[in-house]
Amino acid sequence: MYEIVKKHIVEEYKSDHHLLLSLIKSNIGIRKSEHKSISKFGGAPLLPRRFDIKEYLEKPLSFLCQIFVDEFQSLDEYKYLKKGTILYFFINPNLSYPIKKEDFKVFSLPYHKDFSKHKDSNQLVFDELFLEFFSHYNFPSYQSYVMEKVEKDNFELDEEIEEIQDFINTYNNLTLDSEGSQLFGNPQAIQGTVSLHWAINSLRLNYNFSEKELLKIRKEEEEFILLLQLDVSDIKFTEVFGDGVFYFGIKKQDIVNNIFNNIELVYQST
Repeated sequence: MYEIVKKHIVEEYKSDHHLLLSLIKSNIGIRKSEHKSISKFGGAPLLPRRFDIKEYLEKPLSFLCQIFVDEFQSLDEYKYLKKGTILYFFINPNLSYPIKKEDFKVFSLPYHKDFSKHKDSNQLVFDELFLEFFSHYNFPSYQSYVMEKVEKDNFELDEEIEEIQDFINTYNNLTLDSEGSQLFGNPQAIQGTVSLHWAINSLRLNYNFSEKELLKIRKEEEEFILLLQLDVSDIKFTEVFGDGVFYFGIKKQDIVNNIFNNIELVYQST
């Protein structure tokens, strides 16, 4: 797909095509599937038969989703996650904001065919939705640090970016009325930016930061990548969480080393 997108940008935007190509990033789009898959939102997680979930969760949390790497690996340019791995996401359905570390949990396990559904009647169970993946591309959000730097150089790219994104969405048969769900790539923030909030939370700073602290924040932002963007409207969990998007951010060094206990979670809504 990249060659198709690149050809369109080069042919239509000759003077700006180098900059536009430097901004666009690959991601793995997520949508509901009509076919059964290991990757899914809701239902009960697939886990080893004698698996003690209490060893992984500091407090009772509800199963949010599981992502099986093998089901999207052919689309993945980054190869951060190991083949044969399932990534699990658990969450407190009674969230308060800002979100605390103990209100969510992410971990991974190597998948085996003898895994079975792990049901816990004490947890809220969301409706099960099977997933499929597709190759997708998008640009940074309008208030992201990357776009701020571009704007400082007096580049006016809003119309070009909007047109290119429409071209990509049409190619993927997407009619996006919301941000959509995805793995990796540029997070699509409802409120302008996401990485800033990941960095502030990671550094344990407040929003009345100094110029000196801002330099630390910018450096910290560069360490984070998007792990999972989860659009609540996609998964019909709006009755529980409202109409918004979850953004799970992880440091590049952590995901390469299969470390998931330093993740930052931000929720944004309109």
